[in-house]
Amino acid sequence: MVRMHLATYFRQRRLEMGWSVAEVVRRLGYKNISKGMRRVAAFEQAGYIDSALLTKLAAVLEIDRKTLNRLAYQDYRYWFAVVNPPITPCVFRRILFGGGVVYLPSELKTHEAREQFAADFARRCNTDVCLMISPRVKIWFAHDGSLLEIVEEVPHDI
Repeated sequence: MVRMHLATYFRQRRLEMGWSVAEVVRRLGYKNISKGMRRVAAFEQAGYIDSALLTKLAAVLEIDRKTLNRLAYQDYRYWFAVVNPPITPCVFRRILFGGGVVYLPSELKTHEAREQFAADFARRCNTDVCLMISPRVKIWFAHDGSLLEIVEEVPHDI
């Protein structure tokens, strides 16, 4: 998950303290300053950071747990809004098998009915298909109509 609220706050905090990225990296204990600078710069610019480094960086910049949690929650809410807009449920095949999207008939209102439609579609096409319920939730069915897997996008390392 991209942590832009966290990244922006951390950068502002570093600048308030009057420290360069190199100074922060030295205080983090990196022996390879260049490697540390790349990691901190990647966080400040794009929001990507390992959770262990995030914890150490918070300690060095004297950012308390409450602030860290508040900012992480803001990033989670943003992530959730981006990956969970309402969509029209559909079924699609892998590109390898000809691709294509088929929108479900509007009378299919329940998840069970939609899953049955997708399983039947997989059997008719004799190929794996995916039922997309939302951009975050995808249910894969095998060519014989059996359930292959349910994939739910989740933010990692919050």
